[in-house]
Amino acid sequence: MGTDVIMYAEKHDGKEWNIIQSVIWEDRCYYLFDILAGLRNLGGDIISYPRGIPKDVGLEINQLYLKYGGNYTHDASHLTLAKMLSYDWSKIDKEILIDSRIPDFIAHVVCNLVKESCGDFNSVRIVFWFDS
Repeated sequence: MGTDVIMYAEKHDGKEWNIIQSVIWEDRCYYLFDILAGLRNLGGDIISYPRGIPKDVGLEINQLYLKYGGNYTHDASHLTLAKMLSYDWSKIDKEILIDSRIPDFIAHVVCNLVKESCGDFNSVRIVFWFDS
């Protein structure tokens, strides 16, 4: 038994947050968990400690979180694309990059959010939680 992350993406339309991609990342990568939320305390830099589900989360993701919620769901959080782009990904040890799914996360999640953002990096975010 281990820990997985369940992650969705939202975009702000000027009034509210709406889901733009269902489950954009559902995988096990402890180094990534540590970067996103300090989950495994592996000693590297983290983007942010868990901040919970955002108060203004879109209805669809809120319902999904309530559905998933239970004894094994923990450390929910959210990060804007701007926050993820401000992280210095180049500081990650090359051996960790080779042995992890971090390059896949950057290529598939971060790059897709850049496209969705149309240049407004605070208008898109990931909402995620961990399941053990």
